[in-house]
Amino acid sequence: MTKQSSAEGTSLDSDLETFRDDLRKASELVFRLYGGLDRARVTPAKSRMEIASLFDEPFPEEPQPMKAILREVENNIFANSTLYLTPRFFGYINAGGNQAAVLGELLASSSDRASASS
Repeated sequence: MTKQSSAEGTSLDSDLETFRDDLRKASELVFRLYGGLDRARVTPAKSRMEIASLFDEPFPEEPQPMKAILREVENNIFANSTLYLTPRFFGYINAGGNQAAVLGELLASSSDRASASS
């Protein structure tokens, strides 16, 4: 992965081919989440303390490979989230994670550089 440098240090941006591959992998992760909604638990099986312990580690000092980040998102975040977006959730919170919202967030975050740089 080629990283671009800036006056502030190492950039989080990569070359376009790596970015395309990372987008594909992230999209596949979201697709797996949506593909399992009909059989997924609405609430996490782990306790709040068990979930908190998954993140009880120091922040990394060096950039982490995207593959490892996506694996952590799938195993620690998606697997332990309250799935408001499942069709079996009849709660009080409107799901913002519908497919149109996911695509809208992707498009908005790709063009709103001011919010990402502050």
